Amino acid sequence: MQFQDYFPSFSEALATIYSKEESRILYRYFLEGLFFLEINQKLGKETLELFKNFSESELVKDLSGNDRIVMGRK
Repeated sequence: MQFQDYFPSFSEALATIYSKEESRILYRYFLEGLFFLEINQKLGKETLELFKNFSESELVKDLSGNDRIVMGRK
């Protein structure tokens, strides 16, 4: 048995968590190199620093003004 046989494909894994349409959208983002990470509000700048070598990265605040998401493109 090969290593790949133990794990479902990325799109199949998404489908176990999200609806079929949501999975398609997220998989398309993945193929385009986009990422969205929900983070701890106290570690926004430190988390963003991890992605400084990516072509784009941005810290997004939630409605309360707290650091909440790091998004970007590889």
